[in-house]
Amino acid sequence: MKSRTYTTLAATSITLAVSALVISCGGGGGGDSSSGTPTPTPVTKAATLDAASVATGIKEFAAFIPVCSRTAKSSTTVSIAPALVTRTQMLSSESGAGAAALIQGAIAASQNRMSLTAALGSTKPADQLGSCGGRMTYPAYSHLSGTTTATRSYESYCSLDSSTGQKSILNGSMSFVDTGTPSANGPITTKMEASSPAGISYVVQDAAGKTVNSQLFAFTNFVSVVGVPGGTPTAARPDTMSIAEVKITNQLTGKTYRETGFNVSSFTTASGGEQVSISGRGYRSNGDYFDVATTVPQTTDADGNTLAGTVSFTGANGSVAVATFVPGATSQATVTVNGTAVTDAPACK
Repeated sequence: MKSRTYTTLAATSITLAVSALVISCGGGGGGDSSSGTPTPTPVTKAATLDAASVATGIKEFAAFIPVCSRTAKSSTTVSIAPALVTRTQMLSSESGAGAAALIQGAIAASQNRMSLTAALGSTKPADQLGSCGGRMTYPAYSHLSGTTTATRSYESYCSLDSSTGQKSILNGSMSFVDTGTPSANGPITTKMEASSPAGISYVVQDAAGKTVNSQLFAFTNFVSVVGVPGGTPTAARPDTMSIAEVKITNQLTGKTYRETGFNVSSFTTASGGEQVSISGRGYRSNGDYFDVATTVPQTTDADGNTLAGTVSFTGANGSVAVATFVPGATSQATVTVNGTAVTDAPACK
């Protein structure tokens, strides 16, 4: 059986990542970063979701979850990552749909584990050096009665992919409050709050030192509440996560994408699986918005296999795109646009 927290984080990240299906389809939006022209404030209006715009977003969506068809016209296969996509893949998405993964990953890493059970203690964590330079440090850190208030800073923190020579470099900081309840075995986390209004930059360089990706992730009011501190979340007391706003700026193109009011609820099912539901609003780079909602909870079994799940994206004049997860061990989804199935895709496995 997979770790409950690991599975929840992965399911949440993947579910939020599906907003790539429609977030990348907006035209315009974004100044010329090379000329130093700032991105103009976009005019906010509901996005129109149609076959043409969603077709543009499917390629990005497929980087996280492959789109398949029950009545496939194509026999080609899609080379994509498995369901538990890596953080690098999520962060390299132009739309930044994996921003929630960055936030959750940063918070989880600040506790040096993929777990929100044990809170941080009275001793400030030691600085961590990057494998290719820089450091991760805590310039501010205080602990009182189980609750830690701190700032985590990335100072040119560099990670090297030894197989490709690619470097990933982080700069920036996030402040957080890890609220814990004292116990005989140390504080137990009940809530985690974090913000990074100035943002954390994420730069990827190839083996030759050329910048191939450069993004700035800024977020406010991330709140994660543990449904059953020290225990297993239930339908009555689920784990919840909310983010007031995430801004993702592609610093190579100057385009900025946003997600606001995202709420995630998850709990462990009676069979040991997971059930996740989300809601929120996404914005294309030109300011057009669409609403995201789970109409059928994303459910997995104890082994992480998909059982069910449907996510709807609603735009202007009732236009809607629907992604339905296909049951099975392979992470995949079928898509309809305004009631018409997308059929020009590989057959579902």
